[in-house]
Amino acid sequence: MLVNQFKYPSYDKGPGWITEVVAGTIGPEENAEDAARREILEETGYRAEKLVHISTFYVSPGGSSERILLYYAEISGAGRSEKGGGLAEENEDITLIELPADEAFRHVEWGRIVDAKTILGLMWLRNRLASPS
Repeated sequence: MLVNQFKYPSYDKGPGWITEVVAGTIGPEENAEDAARREILEETGYRAEKLVHISTFYVSPGGSSERILLYYAEISGAGRSEKGGGLAEENEDITLIELPADEAFRHVEWGRIVDAKTILGLMWLRNRLASPS
């Protein structure tokens, strides 16, 4: 599951609407895993059952201190717990995108998925599926 939402900074050079993994910021009293679970619930409406840390990395260390903590999440099979779609007070307009893994990998190859953290996460998933441990 991915999300699609408008990102103003990408609008000038691209579509503006970006398909990506769930993302957000860590609140002042949160740890990274709690923030990931909260964002997954807010954006998709699903509860994360299992989180696996993939990587921590800088997006553009020469120009920004933004650091990504990337997780793989498995969600509950019980269905949505909440509406999802993001928070109105954060001006989020989020659509849930459900793609089979093979199709998501093709979207990367075709240039339809252009977000770096999402590409990294999908390549991690492709490798994991190719050689499960």
